[in-house]
Amino acid sequence: MKIISQEYLDLQKKLHQDENYGRASIKQAPLVKQIFEKNNFTSISDYGAGKKNLQKALFSIGLKDCTSINRLFILLFHLG
Repeated sequence: MKIISQEYLDLQKKLHQDENYGRASIKQAPLVKQIFEKNNFTSISDYGAGKKNLQKALFSIGLKDCTSINRLFILLFHLG
């Protein structure tokens, strides 16, 4: 059973080649950190992280407990 179509996989591969794809999360890092700290969370999982831009931005402002999971790798595993 396929989880995604080949067309969608091809689109995701193409989008990830664009250096600006996934950068929108960077400006959200301060808000994510604020929510994290206010609620005493112990970790964050960023599912669908792509190029891990949110993780990099969080690291740069002092939040180190973030795990990024690239959905494309999971999809490739399921298609393989």
